[in-house]
This record gives sequence, structure tokens and C-alpha cells, in this order.
Amino acid sequence: VHRLLEDLHGTRRLSTSTTPDPSITSGRQVSVKPETEQLREKLFIWFQQWVAIYQKFPSPEKNFVSFITQLTKQGILKMEDVSSFFFRVCAESSVNSYVKCVTTGDYDYAFQALDAMSRLIVYIIKYHGDASGVNNGQAKVHYLTKILSIFVLVLANLHEEQGPAFQQKPFFRFFSSLLNDLQGIETHLGPVYFQLLIAISDTFSSLQPTYFPGFAFSWMCLISHRLFMPKLLMSENREGWSAFHKLLLSLFKFLSPFIKDYDALPAASDLFRGAVRLVLVLLHDFPEFLSEYYFSLCDVIPPNCVQLRNVILSAFPPSILLPDPYLRNLKFDSIPDMGPIPPILSDFSSGLKNEDLRNYLDQYLLGRGTPSFLPSLADQLRLPGEPVATYNLSLINSLVMYIGVSSVAQAKARSGSSLFNSVDPGVVALQYLAANLDAEGQHHLLVSIGLHLRYPNAHTHWFSSLVLHLFLEVKDNRFQEIVTTTLLERFIVHRPHPWGALVTFIELLRNPKYDFWHKDFVKVAPEVTMILERVARSIPPPPP
Repeated sequence: VHRLLEDLHGTRRLSTSTTPDPSITSGRQVSVKPETEQLREKLFIWFQQWVAIYQKFPSPEKNFVSFITQLTKQGILKMEDVSSFFFRVCAESSVNSYVKCVTTGDYDYAFQALDAMSRLIVYIIKYHGDASGVNNGQAKVHYLTKILSIFVLVLANLHEEQGPAFQQKPFFRFFSSLLNDLQGIETHLGPVYFQLLIAISDTFSSLQPTYFPGFAFSWMCLISHRLFMPKLLMSENREGWSAFHKLLLSLFKFLSPFIKDYDALPAASDLFRGAVRLVLVLLHDFPEFLSEYYFSLCDVIPPNCVQLRNVILSAFPPSILLPDPYLRNLKFDSIPDMGPIPPILSDFSSGLKNEDLRNYLDQYLLGRGTPSFLPSLADQLRLPGEPVATYNLSLINSLVMYIGVSSVAQAKARSGSSLFNSVDPGVVALQYLAANLDAEGQHHLLVSIGLHLRYPNAHTHWFSSLVLHLFLEVKDNRFQEIVTTTLLERFIVHRPHPWGALVTFIELLRNPKYDFWHKDFVKVAPEVTMILERVARSIPPPPP
């Protein structure tokens, strides 16, 4: 955690030599007005009474009604400002109780106040309703959102105040207890339960590691919690998918600057390993989620994280049976599943933010443009103001997918024509970029194309045909070497390996049309030849 805090560029940190303002410390709160301090003490006593009830009775719900009735008579829950202050006192005192117990070694009671607070909130939500009785569900969601926003403010205050010394465990315990307690009344809540989970998801989004790096490890555990992640992903009509997708994107965006280099610090490496395990769980239990959001997820993952990208790109719908990629006479057109266009939930066109570029591209793909558009297209892929040619990877990814999706859609509209046609405007545009970009640009372009070599579908068919076409038509030994490199690096990491990439590479090695084994780069060094031959030996021989 300390290393993540120290290396997160642009995040304001509290100097170790700075003394925190007493007015914002957890132990000494704002005390400008004596009556405020008196109210704080009064609210603290009420919360301690609830903690005592929680500790004494195995089922404190029976005593909740009388307790909440007394709070209401005191006016604590009637007025908005007083009720907000009450939940703030509850949050601060429960965290302080944890810190005090840990300091004194009293670990048995360290989480009692936090668990009591969670249970109190859940009981309040259970019995809370709209005053008019018209929309009780919305009233419950609104009330929970209000309480969680107060808890977020307490966390933010301590995170800023304590810096690297921030303790994330009490906040993790509170949210995990809240998820557990809410699940206990799921039957009672009915459809409102899912809406409450969405409210919690919004809270987790506010607490994402980019804003609170000291909470990163606990945050990742919470978004993958067994009572949170599966509930969202198994929701009716996939209503929870977009919420979880937003959280997963936040995780990868935070990790990206740390894992772009191969010498990531231990803390970042641990967090990255946790992210890989999380994605592996998704691959096993919710492959359709990964397969339909693959583009936006891979877009925020650095290209050097080949294995993580492979895991995402290996996801396919359970209804599809993958053909054996090693079959000698495997033809895309003969595979029934290669025909349908796969469902995609990622907004891949958002990367084309330049309206002029989007309009020119649309006109060109429809056959109404001219080839003079292509040189300007290549120039726009570079980041402006950079002394060395550096490329906008998100723009390249969006451009490649936009061209591919548009080309496949047009081919589908032409009844009776083959899916891939080398004279289509989309193919011509990508071939121009492949032939005219420098080595770095060619590498990024081919890596982007490789993102779409997945399970059998129309997009995999088109992009695989594109890779083989470019290898054959771009008469440049350096480009052919880059094609080989971008494919080979997908298989020198641990499995899984995407089916489409495997089929494409096998075709490149096997088919004499590509004359692969006579290329100069194959024999440029013994190490390269050995790796390629080892890969070739792993391919079973064709049946007699």
C-alpha cells in the first residue's frame, strides 16, 4: 500500500512532517460550537447503547424497534442534518473503536462496533418507507445512498489525513458486513435488494483506487465479493453488467501506469496478480460477460500484459463448441459458428472523438471517399507534440475495430458474397497503414488487430483473413517479422490461448502459400529458429 501511494503520480499526499489539523482528526472533531460537541456526545452514547444491544442479544432485531422508537422520539432521525450527523458519529466511533482495540490487543471486540453499525443500517433500511407509502423501494435506496455517502466522507477524511498510514481494514469489514447483512433480508426486500446493490456499486465506484489508493486491496476484494459480483452478473436481463463493468474498468485504469513497465513494484505486482485471478474467475463463471465487454477491457490494459489479455480474449459463450484448431483442412467458411456477428457491449466508437475523422471514415468505408484520405488518417494516429513518434493506442484500437465491424456488416448486407474481400475499402485502409507506418506503428496496429482473434464468429473470420492477407501482400520482410512477433508472443505465455489467434498462426506456419519457413527473419538467430521450431513441433501432424 505504501509503495502504491508513493508511486501514484499526481495524487496529493500528506507530508510525514505535517501535523494534522485537530479539527479533522478522527479523535478530535469539529468543536467550534459547544452545542455541536454536546450533540456529538449525545449521539455517541446512543450508538454505544446499540452496540451493547448488538453484543448482548443473538438476534438484536427484536430490540431494534424499541431502540429506533427512542431515537425518533429524541428527534435524531426526523431532522435531516441531525440524522446525517448521527451516522457520521456512528462511522467515526466504530472506526475509532477498531483502532483502539487493535492498539490494546483486544482483537475479539475489534469489529464489534463496525458490525453493529452495519446491522443497524440494514434494520433501518428494512423498516424504512416512503411517508406517503407510494414508493417505499425508492425511499430505501435513497436512505442507504445517504448513509453510504457519509461513510465515504469519513473514509476520505482519514485517507487524506493519515496518508500511507491509512488503515483500510475497518472500512473493508463494514462493507463486507453490510453485504452479508443485506443478503440476510434479501427475501424481505424483493426487487429492492438489487437496487440497493447498485447503490453500493456506485459507492464502490466513488472509492475506486485512483481516488483512494490506500484502499486498493480492500476495494478489489469488495468488488469481487461473493455476495456482490455474482449478484450483479446473474441479475435479470443483465441489469447489473454495466455497473460491474464500470468497476472492472476502474481497476485496470488504476493498474495501468504501474504495469506498463516490466519492473513493477511488489505492491503493484500483488494487486495485478489479484486482478488476474479475478478475471480467471469471470472466465470460468461468467465467460459471456468477458466476451461481450472484451474490447473496452483490453483497451485499458497495457499491451505488454499479454497473459491478462489472453484470458479475456479466450472467453466465449457456453453454447459454442470450439473446433479443433489443429485440423489440417480447417476452413473458416465451413464452420457454422463463423457466420454470426458476435454481440458487443463495449462502446468502441467512442474512441473516434474527432467528428471530422469519423465522418471522413464513414464516407470512405461506404465507397464514397478517396484514397487521399489515408495519409491524413496515418498522421492522426500519432500523439501531437511528441518529439519521437508515439501513437494514440486507444485511437488505433477504436479505428481498427470500427473498420472491421463496418466491413463485416457491409459484407453481410451483400448476399452471396464472401465475408472477407481484399478490395473492400476497410481492407485497403488497413493495408495502407500496415505498409506506411513505421515499425512501432505497425506493431501497435497488429496488436490491435490481434484483439479480435477470438472464438469462432464473423469478426474472428474477417480479422484472421486480414492478418494472413497483410502477411502475403505487404512485401516487407520487417513487417512480416512483426506479424510473426505479435502472434508468437500470444503463445509464449501461460494458457489460455485464444482460439482465433491459434488458428491464424497455425495457418501461417502450415500453408506453403505464405512461404513462412524461408523468410530471412526465421533464420536470423538460432534462438528465434529454436522457438519457432518448438512451436511447430507442438502442432500435431495432419491426419493421413
